[in-house]
Amino acid sequence: MRLETNDHQVERVARRLVELNWKSAGFPALEAAPPGHQPDQMVDFFFFNSALLFDFYGLESELDGEYLKGSDLFLAFARRRAIQEPDFFTAARMAELSLEEYQAAYAPDGDPAHTLINRAQERVAILRDLGQGLLRDYRGADDEPYLSPRLLAACNGRLRTPEGTGLLDRLANFEGYNDPHFKKAFVFLKAVDNLAMFHPQDRDQLFIPVDYHLIRMALRTGLVTVTDPTLAEQLRNQRDASQSDDLEIRQGVKLAYKALEHISGIAVFVLDEMFWTIGRSCCHYSRPTRCTTCDLTDCSVMKSFDYRCPGHCPLATVCLGAGDETYRALFEPHLTTTFY
Repeated sequence: MRLETNDHQVERVARRLVELNWKSAGFPALEAAPPGHQPDQMVDFFFFNSALLFDFYGLESELDGEYLKGSDLFLAFARRRAIQEPDFFTAARMAELSLEEYQAAYAPDGDPAHTLINRAQERVAILRDLGQGLLRDYRGADDEPYLSPRLLAACNGRLRTPEGTGLLDRLANFEGYNDPHFKKAFVFLKAVDNLAMFHPQDRDQLFIPVDYHLIRMALRTGLVTVTDPTLAEQLRNQRDASQSDDLEIRQGVKLAYKALEHISGIAVFVLDEMFWTIGRSCCHYSRPTRCTTCDLTDCSVMKSFDYRCPGHCPLATVCLGAGDETYRALFEPHLTTTFY
């Protein structure tokens, strides 16, 4: 093993999280759900869009008078398109989606030539596969347009089963959800759990969605210790990683967060929101860390939690990176992937 959970550090961070006692103000990503949509429509909306939550490096723009970045901007575009055409994110529509239609949806002025989304061809291929798979496996005789709720119902509240009938088992059959660590599947599950459309019974199979912000946070706080000097140097220098490197790192990070969930007693999706918002605000990859000082600009933390920020990272008192450059200089693996 080239990295391992730091049990002592997990306990320190858990105590700090309990001390903070943050109360969620709601998951901002869920606000992307189009107004007026019924629960089945919303499940479809998140089913298709969660599968596209990858590679948002540099995605930022003003949209309708508000500056947005990353997944916030991505979902704002999707919301706008769903308002314009309420049944846009349905299996029948996605199965035949054209590249130009998709690019237009993610252009501020609706002109596909001005699209802001990258890797559009890959994204369209994923959407077509999702739509065609739903039509093939979950369409009934009643012409119901919203098919992902039927996928949920077929799972009987299970994530994994020996027969391969759990939600994760079924999602793995789709190109957009075939990540071995199910990052995007757990994001989708976060949405449908919040919508009270699916509550897994086998919660031992439920893990935090490990995206690049969460990896960076786990490495810098010291929840995970990189024991291999060569791997540590690769991460500090942001050299290209192999897929096997990435999968090994995410496995270690996933297990460390599971330990943190157990010790802190904080629900996994609240824990995800904590580290995701801190990672994209206080510990972003593209700017200096805010361990000791912050001007409160571009802050996601206060949008998600009832928290009055004192002007520095809320984890600075327990984060190893706050006092040690060898941890603070660590980055997530650098590779091109559709996994996150």
